[in-house]
Amino acid sequence: MHSIAREQLQTYLHSYKRTIREEGLPIRHDGKKVHEESKRGKRERAEEILRRTANSRVAFAVRCQVDYDGSLDYESPLTSHTISFHIGDFLHIYTRYSIDWWIGRKVEEGHTLAYIPTAQRLTRLTPVQEFPEKNDSFFEESTPFVVVPSTRPIVLLGPCRQESLLTKRLHTALRLTITRKFMGRIRILKTTLGERKQQPSFGVLVAGQQVAGQIGQVIRSRNRTITRQDTEATIDTFNEFSDEREMQLITSMTNDLSLLILQSPFLQSPMDIAKHALAPITILVKISNRKILAKLLRKTGCPHSDITGADALNVMPRSAFDMVVEDGSLDGATNKICENLEKYWQAVHPPHPLLGPIENPKKESNIAALKPSTPAQNKLSQVFRFK
Repeated sequence: MHSIAREQLQTYLHSYKRTIREEGLPIRHDGKKVHEESKRGKRERAEEILRRTANSRVAFAVRCQVDYDGSLDYESPLTSHTISFHIGDFLHIYTRYSIDWWIGRKVEEGHTLAYIPTAQRLTRLTPVQEFPEKNDSFFEESTPFVVVPSTRPIVLLGPCRQESLLTKRLHTALRLTITRKFMGRIRILKTTLGERKQQPSFGVLVAGQQVAGQIGQVIRSRNRTITRQDTEATIDTFNEFSDEREMQLITSMTNDLSLLILQSPFLQSPMDIAKHALAPITILVKISNRKILAKLLRKTGCPHSDITGADALNVMPRSAFDMVVEDGSLDGATNKICENLEKYWQAVHPPHPLLGPIENPKKESNIAALKPSTPAQNKLSQVFRFK
């Protein structure tokens, strides 16, 4: 009896599933198909966001502290559009895609928008580094990126120290020619970056109330009189506060991707610049022949002691500078500098960005119109022949 009822029930269920109106639900779940559809949806979303980012502005720039091969990272939203970089490369970050990925490009000609791992993601992938000069129990995670200005500031060095009259006149002539060449694309900033004050000023400390207040709290907590160590700490803290304000100004002036020349009498060598997270383009105007250098010092009325500053710069390796100019004339040196800056400008402003043109913001120039060349400037150009 039970077998007959079971047969009738199975026949009924089979006929119900085979009706024309409703074929029934699938018994097996196709997980592979669902996974492929989900993967395709994520890829289409990544492509769409990449297209929309092509018309965005640069949010900030970073300098790479680690090596990364994007072709081996299969967790990228688009494995075919993942940037690979090395230590010392510069990246422009346009937007944030997720907690693990940015969208940006390498600041080099021919590179377009792609996906970049965030600092948080690279920190998880980078092993912890131990600092031997500290205690054995002291550990610190490596920093994969350092935030720098959107365009690298330009710093002119040499042939002598910055306070030398020969250096001042040579740099003035170079800046005039460079600004005329890049009119509307370059700015000049007179800064005190690198200045180290020797004595604290009460008026200056009042201007920096936050710094003075913090130091006052520390001194009061110690409940003792102010010593020389407290004074030195006050000077160092205020110097850091002043440098921080200068760094913010430099960063804000490069947000529109314009070039910037820094004019500071306190940046004497690449070591002075390396203290700050500027990643500048250091250009050394080198006069290696001591006889010619001594002759130029006499013509400009500089003391012969200025030659020691030139010797200190000339003994440095070329790798310490981004560019070393040692040409036979001022015009030749200027042309070389302008050619390199033009290449850098093309790298910062790609002519053919990914997925359509990028809308570059309209750049404003605060540089006044330069006067045409005068006989005095022509004479100055003839004087600076250092080969």
